[in-house]
Amino acid sequence: MLFPPAIVAPAPQEAGLTSWYGPHHAGKPTASGALFDPAKLTCAHKRLKFGTRLEVFCPGTGKTVQVIVTDRGPYIDGRILDLSQKAAQDLGIEQKGVAWIVFKILPSSQQGSPNPNRKPLKPASP
Repeated sequence: MLFPPAIVAPAPQEAGLTSWYGPHHAGKPTASGALFDPAKLTCAHKRLKFGTRLEVFCPGTGKTVQVIVTDRGPYIDGRILDLSQKAAQDLGIEQKGVAWIVFKILPSSQQGSPNPNRKPLKPASP
């Protein structure tokens, strides 16, 4: 009996310009409800589900960082992500401000909570 080969879809990728946002947004609610913390590894994307984990690579610096989508944006044409200040620092692009990046969505087994500030729910009593 012949079986069709397993189909493994590659992780979706996107490439384009990124920027970052930081202290002036600290403590303000993001679109997901999480309070923005520039020291956390988070980002804003226009469409991806909150809680989606991304691996972001910057060819200009050769550095990679993992972030979680907690907000919507960027709102400047031509940009595909807005990173937290910490993510920009880890990628080595904080001083530059805007850089070319490539990101891929990490497998669902590596997905996190959509709101990093929210405490887990307690199980219901029987």
